Amino acid sequence: MLLQTDQARWEAEMALMGQGRGQRKTLTVGEVEDVKARVDAPRRVREDRRNKAWDDCQSASVATNLDVRCAELKKVETAHSQERTLEAKKPALERAERARCMEEKRCRERERQKIHAEVLQKQMAELKEREEEAKHLARECVLLMREQEHLEMETRQRKMDEKRRKQAELGPHQHASSPNPRHCLNKHVEVKLRQRAREVQQDLEQDKKLLEAMEKADEERSTVAKERCERSLAESRWLCQVLEQQIELEKEREARMVYIPREEAERELQRREEKWERERMARVRLMEQLLEDQVQQVHASLIANRAKWEESIKNREYLIAQLEAEREKEKQEGLKKTMEMERWKDQLAAQVEEKNERFVKENDKRREENDTHRLEEERAEVIAAKMEDIRLTDFNQSFSRPQTAWT
Repeated sequence: MLLQTDQARWEAEMALMGQGRGQRKTLTVGEVEDVKARVDAPRRVREDRRNKAWDDCQSASVATNLDVRCAELKKVETAHSQERTLEAKKPALERAERARCMEEKRCRERERQKIHAEVLQKQMAELKEREEEAKHLARECVLLMREQEHLEMETRQRKMDEKRRKQAELGPHQHASSPNPRHCLNKHVEVKLRQRAREVQQDLEQDKKLLEAMEKADEERSTVAKERCERSLAESRWLCQVLEQQIELEKEREARMVYIPREEAERELQRREEKWERERMARVRLMEQLLEDQVQQVHASLIANRAKWEESIKNREYLIAQLEAEREKEKQEGLKKTMEMERWKDQLAAQVEEKNERFVKENDKRREENDTHRLEEERAEVIAAKMEDIRLTDFNQSFSRPQTAWT
């Protein structure tokens, strides 16, 4: 558009100059300069605009390239900075993670040790209980054996007393002659009655003491045959009451002997002998039955206690074996834990060494990248300087072009 305008203006000026030739043949120097100035003015404006546009383009290109490069360098530097920050934080994060894992492992280990300690405590308490039970059963066995020996001795003693009594009854009775045989007979009967009454009382007292001893043993004994023991205890108490009543009755009979007439003494002796014999036989049968039951109960209790004692000993040995196994297991776990700790230390040392090597390599790589970036920046600056020189050279050449002479 500017070229068309300049061309039209040039043609108009040339036409005016052709029209004026007829009036004026030549132009003065001032007119020529004035015409040249008017003609060169648009060209200079166009040249200025073109140079300015070129400068703007070069400046924009260089600025754009520099901005892009700076943005890229900034991004790279930001990425490297973030990477360095992460690398710097990575050991701390790894240490925190290892610490967390170790803390969780220690918590689990403490919980396991707590449960294990509770189990061991229960086992120790059970072992102590078993030991106390074994001692108690051993003492009961000793007491039962003593009671069994005492009952057997009482049984033998009663048999021996019965044998001596029979021998005494079968022995001869010689009486000296007397001027009054009836008086001597009555006196002998009275003495015999009193003697037999005392013997019966002594037998009753002896049986009563034996029953009281058996009753006390029944109350203190702890056996599996509880019902049988209670029945025997009830029988012993009942028989003891019967013996007490019999003792009181014999004492009353002995007290009434003073008032017995002499003519009835022999008949009374015979009647009492028969009654005493019946009572004695009944008492002997009851005592033998009671002693037999007592011996059987003691024997059953002794067998049961021995079985319990053996079972308690077995349980105690089993618990001791378990405790020994637990101690051995703890020892093995301790050795395993020590080995794991040594292996973990070796792994940690290897990781530290590997991390140091990686850190050195990354530093070298980062240094190379920084050198590369610096070279690129220097190259960009050189290119920008060269482009600026080229722009200035083109600009100078545009003003040093040869001018066309006006005619």
